[in-house]
Amino acid sequence: FLNRDINKPHINFSASIMPKEQTILITLKDVTKLKEYEREMKEYVELIDENIITSKTDLEGNITYASKAFQKISGYSIDELLGKSHNILYHKDMPKSFYTKLWETIIENKIWQGEIKNISKDGKIYWVKATITPIFQNGVKIGYTSIRQEITDKKSLEQISIKDQLTDIYNRRYYEEKVVEF
Repeated sequence: FLNRDINKPHINFSASIMPKEQTILITLKDVTKLKEYEREMKEYVELIDENIITSKTDLEGNITYASKAFQKISGYSIDELLGKSHNILYHKDMPKSFYTKLWETIIENKIWQGEIKNISKDGKIYWVKATITPIFQNGVKIGYTSIRQEITDKKSLEQISIKDQLTDIYNRRYYEEKVVEF
């Protein structure tokens, strides 16, 4: 039975009729620690769901789960996300070759990490640092899971540090870094 008072023990009770012996077998089991563990795990999962941007997809990339944090940053409800591809968040600045490389990596059962520029339902641009990992069940790949961290502020600071705000031209340090790369 369900005990709402955490100071009282939680007991599982069962009774079975034993017709041949003409008796009733009654068993009691203290499950207080198990119930406390379940409560703590539920709180932990809720905390993660509210604060960590996560999603799961099937093998074709259709969303099968999206955390509340994912829903909040994207502006889409769970009903609007389920069954859809992440390309509903696609920002035109992200080249198709970027996604081709991402898919090549995860199809080969490798972990992909990178930064993605997205656009929310209401048109707000945001950046995430993502890690996408294949999901296996009994040795068979069944989909992908993604954990993201919002890095919009970091990307804004990077942009400010390489461009002159008045002229919108890249600064000298940026040009020197790019020339060194070549």
